[in-house]
Amino acid sequence: MGDFFRFVFRFFDSKRGVGMMLLVVASILTMNWVRTVSFPNDLFVDHKSGRFTLHSENGWIHIVQSPHGDLNVQNVVVLFQFPYWSIVSPLILLSAYLLLGNPRPSTSKKITEPVPEKHR
Repeated sequence: MGDFFRFVFRFFDSKRGVGMMLLVVASILTMNWVRTVSFPNDLFVDHKSGRFTLHSENGWIHIVQSPHGDLNVQNVVVLFQFPYWSIVSPLILLSAYLLLGNPRPSTSKKITEPVPEKHR
């Protein structure tokens, strides 16, 4: 089990590992973006101040608050509203930079051994 966690920490310590993780997240969001064109999604979170809803439809994400779970249009407050592409595009560009960018040069020091003198 310890070997697995050492591998995971070493993997995400590199630029390539973070780039792969961002590419996976961007792919999942892109699939959800395409899906919301035909089928709207809702995710409800109940809180003591009301119900928060993450609503996805037609390529847009709406974060809505409604008091006590009432979804009446007059009581709904839209907190945030943004398109999927505004999240997906920067993630793809950042992952491409991390995956395709030049690796850092090695900073290891070369150890030079002294040259032995010839005995006569």
